[in-house]
Amino acid sequence: PGFKVAIDVPTGFGSTLFFRDNLTVSMHVSKKKGAVVVDVGIPRRLEGYVGPGQIKALRLNRGARKGQNGVLTVIGGSRKYHGAPLYAIEAAAPFVDLIYFYSPEKDNLWIAKQLKPKSKAFITLEKTKDLEAAVSKSDVVLMGNGLEENAANKALVNRLLKKFPEKKFVLDAGAMILADKRLFKGPVVLTPH
Repeated sequence: PGFKVAIDVPTGFGSTLFFRDNLTVSMHVSKKKGAVVVDVGIPRRLEGYVGPGQIKALRLNRGARKGQNGVLTVIGGSRKYHGAPLYAIEAAAPFVDLIYFYSPEKDNLWIAKQLKPKSKAFITLEKTKDLEAAVSKSDVVLMGNGLEENAANKALVNRLLKKFPEKKFVLDAGAMILADKRLFKGPVVLTPH
């Protein structure tokens, strides 16, 4: 019943389940009608390089061969949060042309069938050895979307961080919690939500 403030955009904005806020405070530019905009110091001349301009610049180079627009491996999903990797893959599909997906929760492989129409170069991985081969080919590895916090997933996250110290990792939610921070040797981005 309290007064609710959303920072940048309300959680789930654009869907039917989004958080209903009383006030939205957006950084740099408005991302929701009626938001209060806060200047965070980004000069207007840089708008094509940061913020919404940066996203507009991300487009698939249609003349490239498979993999030349980037290779992404997504590791996530659980019984409870099986849709989280779907959102990540949908977001990446417009500018990444080869996406691997691995879920420790084998029941989540049906997600791949939902994604086929959205990305033609989408490969589902079922075995850990196939996952490691995909990670070695990938430009970026996104781990943790909906990943359950358990001993097996902790071992998986830390094994990949240890085996591929030069790899670019984005650790979301579960993987961020499970990761041994001492293994952050290379470029690691943390996205708590």
